[in-house]
Amino acid sequence: MYNVEQDPMYFSSRVDSFMLSLINESSYQEIAEKLGTMLRRPILIEDNFFCTLGGFLSTPIDSAFPKPQMTDPFLKEFVSKTQNQKLPLVMPPLPQYGVSQSRIVYPIVTGDVIHGYLHIFDKRNPPSLTDEENNTVMKVLMALAIKSLKDDAVIQTREKMTGHLYRKLIFREYQSERIIHETALFLNMDLSIPSWLMVAQIEGSDFNIDKLKAIKSFFVERELEAKVVFLQQGQFLIFINESKQPYKKVAITTLAHKLIEHISKCYPAITCYITLGRKCLKPGDYYKSYHEALKALDYLKESSPESQVLSFDSLGIIGLVTLPEDIEQMLAFSEKILKPLIEYEEQNPTLKLTQTLNLFLKNDCQLKKTAQELYVHVNTLRYRLEKIQEICQLDFENAEVKFELFLAFKILNLKKSLARQTP
Repeated sequence: MYNVEQDPMYFSSRVDSFMLSLINESSYQEIAEKLGTMLRRPILIEDNFFCTLGGFLSTPIDSAFPKPQMTDPFLKEFVSKTQNQKLPLVMPPLPQYGVSQSRIVYPIVTGDVIHGYLHIFDKRNPPSLTDEENNTVMKVLMALAIKSLKDDAVIQTREKMTGHLYRKLIFREYQSERIIHETALFLNMDLSIPSWLMVAQIEGSDFNIDKLKAIKSFFVERELEAKVVFLQQGQFLIFINESKQPYKKVAITTLAHKLIEHISKCYPAITCYITLGRKCLKPGDYYKSYHEALKALDYLKESSPESQVLSFDSLGIIGLVTLPEDIEQMLAFSEKILKPLIEYEEQNPTLKLTQTLNLFLKNDCQLKKTAQELYVHVNTLRYRLEKIQEICQLDFENAEVKFELFLAFKILNLKKSLARQTP
């Protein structure tokens, strides 16, 4: 009988025709089905981010997207032990997640790298394998390890090819739309299908294939058409294709928040920002969308809000009047104009001068309408406005002054709204 504590055969099998067929001809789902049929047991294959790659008669506990392997202390202990020892271990039934059978969890390993996990379930507790069954499992594990290396090489090759195409699009480095369309079709990509562009900035991170795979794993699990390209200095481009269905901006924004949660669980020490540009309907839109997303990213990082997601159109007029390098000056401009009023109000909060001025400008300086919305007498409003002019040394009759105030409040209100957002 097989004992996971003593595993002299782990990764000792020779490559044979059975293994070659698994490596070259089978998907992960087919491998799970073949192994499950041979062992007459439920099988589950996951990547190293616990995304299900294939299964046979199994109910994966990660069918709900919040990964318990990353949050449940009991499961995290098992995961940590497997990752540190890189050896199989026995996991008991998990009735709280609907898993009634125990299992052996095998890490899929090459060198010091874990590519994923193979789960073999058994009604017996602890699970038991015959020597013949164990030999079959060892062959499958080696096939999975080789297949993982092969898949990594394919990912890197495709990333170079698709990355080259998308770089041409976002930097507008192509001779004509006809040529870029033909190039895309050669790579089995159709630029006539609308796509959403995300810029994901992973702070303190140099590129490695694991980061790319972590993002890809998120979209694969949700069966979404998405291309992920590493651009530079921790910056990834994500293109969400609408070939299956159209998406509203609110759905894409929600997806961005969930992606940040996923990345934070995979890499707890890393900060991630995601910004969105316009939907890309034609090749020329990719350049515009990318630079819109960069503007939003600069504002997001400079304004230091709690939220880590922002779409360019949320900037409103600010997106039209600022360049990325102007973000700091823009915030300083707002503070310079409104700071005297804000400081005075901190000492005299009952007057509500900031709210009064903001509403007065929104109502096109109409006294009666503003007074009604503030539930105050018109004379009270006049007193407040006179006080504001005295504090800030402003002339409300001057159109340029009113525009500057309007813009300052737009900046202040956007910063406040971003700070209130929660992923």
